[in-house]
Amino acid sequence: MGLKTNQEVRLLELLNDRVNLNKCGECAASYPTWASWNLGVFLCGRCASIHRNLGSDISKVKSLSLDNWNDYELNCLQSIGNKRNHKFWNPKKVPFPFDDDDKEYVLYDLPFHTLLVFFYV
Repeated sequence: MGLKTNQEVRLLELLNDRVNLNKCGECAASYPTWASWNLGVFLCGRCASIHRNLGSDISKVKSLSLDNWNDYELNCLQSIGNKRNHKFWNPKKVPFPFDDDDKEYVLYDLPFHTLLVFFYV
């Protein structure tokens, strides 16, 4: 095993942090391999696929191992995290939809002002 880069070390620290618990922030699957850096949530492959289908204007998804991360993206991921993301976006604990047809529910069931507050603050 070779030396880890600063990016790898930081992603591992964030992933294993107590607010993330090395779990997908949407479905709680273990060992997520993706993240939406602007929403600050770690994702399994299935949930990452749904986030990518929402569009990059909503969720900016990157691979934890294949993509390069800059400091700004890592700072966003760190400042939000799974727990804060889930508390903000899903306070009623509604299960994350797994059907591509449900993506309209994800987008349109949220109050419009919530989207504006989150993306422009």
